[in-house]
Amino acid sequence: MSRVAWAAIGVAVACGAPSSPPTGTFLGSLARIQLDTIDFAVPLSAASCRDSVGGVVLEGAERGSGVLIWLSAAGPDSGAYPIAHPADSLTTVHARVALQYRTGEVAHTLVLDSGTVRVDRGADAVSGQVAGSGHDPSGGLRPLLRGAFVAIPFAAESVPCHAGP
Repeated sequence: MSRVAWAAIGVAVACGAPSSPPTGTFLGSLARIQLDTIDFAVPLSAASCRDSVGGVVLEGAERGSGVLIWLSAAGPDSGAYPIAHPADSLTTVHARVALQYRTGEVAHTLVLDSGTVRVDRGADAVSGQVAGSGHDPSGGLRPLLRGAFVAIPFAAESVPCHAGP
């Protein structure tokens, strides 16, 4: 990543505004009660799902941090997707969001179970914001994630998005 992109990320994080990340990047801020806030940036890619699950998946990882966002096929091209609990199989329009982050040498996994993903899908790219929370079993915490992504280009080919082994 160029120095200009890192400078833009630094300014956005310093200002507490994860709403203006550089193109192709997820810029997030994870607030943990009584602990330090964790700010991170990861490159993100987007692809349409080719199996019966349908929808769109956005994913990216870098240096121990990673984000996975799945938007259901029933959702709008642009608008709000409520974040569904992982066990919820009844909600037709929803998003699933998972996050991996590190604190020192300890890796944490967080699956959001509440909140909203707002998206603006174009013909060849997607932008949006994420705000939600979930239970972090490794720390007994309920962190709040706020993040944004701008102009994430869609991959030329679709990908499988089914759950399971």
